[in-house]
Amino acid sequence: MSWQILHIVASSRGGGAAVVYDLCQSLDHSRYAIAVAMSEDGGQMTSEKIRATGARFVPVRIASGFRPSEIMRLRQLIPNFDLLHVHGPRAALFGRLAATTMRHRPRVVYTLHGFGAAHYPRAKRTAMLALERSLSRATDRVVCVSAQERHLVAQANIVSADRLVQIDNGIDIAAYQAPAGFDRQAYRSHAGFAADTQLIVTVSRLHPQKDIASLLQAMAKIRAELPRARLWIISDGPLRSELETLAAALRLTDIVTFAGFRSDISQILNAADLFVLATHWEGMPLVLLEAMSVGLPTIGSDVIGVNDVLAGTDAGRLVPPANPDALADAIREILQDEETRRSMGERGRALIQSRFTRERMAAQMTQLYESLLEN
Repeated sequence: MSWQILHIVASSRGGGAAVVYDLCQSLDHSRYAIAVAMSEDGGQMTSEKIRATGARFVPVRIASGFRPSEIMRLRQLIPNFDLLHVHGPRAALFGRLAATTMRHRPRVVYTLHGFGAAHYPRAKRTAMLALERSLSRATDRVVCVSAQERHLVAQANIVSADRLVQIDNGIDIAAYQAPAGFDRQAYRSHAGFAADTQLIVTVSRLHPQKDIASLLQAMAKIRAELPRARLWIISDGPLRSELETLAAALRLTDIVTFAGFRSDISQILNAADLFVLATHWEGMPLVLLEAMSVGLPTIGSDVIGVNDVLAGTDAGRLVPPANPDALADAIREILQDEETRRSMGERGRALIQSRFTRERMAAQMTQLYESLLEN
């Protein structure tokens, strides 16, 4: 007998969709018949990729706005499944609103992928937490993707402590290694970077959650001492125009490139010399794990999710959030010391291989599913 599992994720962009894809690839399809309901909003996760895993794909329109018709569609869909797994707050809103109106609902698992409500302005935070508490009656387990996120959610009291579960994010390490025949120098040259460039990369949505402004300010502080340093900003978002204006004001247009969305992330990471994640808050950022998995030295803001990975290790450097001076110091120190870059990269790769694999994440998720479905 196969259990019927439905994943709902609001957007094809970002970490939630990536985790769903990895679960579709890693869960036992002889044990679980998997379907994915996801918006087709132009992200990196396509319906073709989902179907290629053997999962069924169901298009929905929940990436933005509020469509009651989508709740009704989900209400018709969900009763066909034994377990509903919602990913992120928008999917959780639509999925659980549909489930609460059912006489007999399936088991419901909610993975947060970053507890954003805790970081909102007071009025919005109060409203969001009240909504989460209201919908908790349609939630059997809340999955937190890091230890500190679990602590933050427990403090917010949105669900009873016995329904909180920690399953750290994991990645498909092989997917981010350099492709066969990859010519690093040729790739960098094609991208417009000289052979002696010290290439700093960030893969980060241009959104208020992230702190690209501090990274730009740090670049302004180091450019005189590190004239070969260049910053490649991968991804896009609502703050792009504002950040491009800031880069111009800081006279960085010759050393900073806004590249938009890219599909060749593994090549980009393997071509870089340093990865930086400047951010205000996270759950557990997949891109940090991806960068470390290829042996790339990393710098991250000392916030929940990032310090869950890096604190107490020599596998990367933590800096205070929203602190351009500290960030500049860390970039300067790492780029000026080849041995530091090499040893940090090696330790980072080993850490990901030992603790943050897709296989470990899928095994823990399987245990969770079985505990709910068999009881």
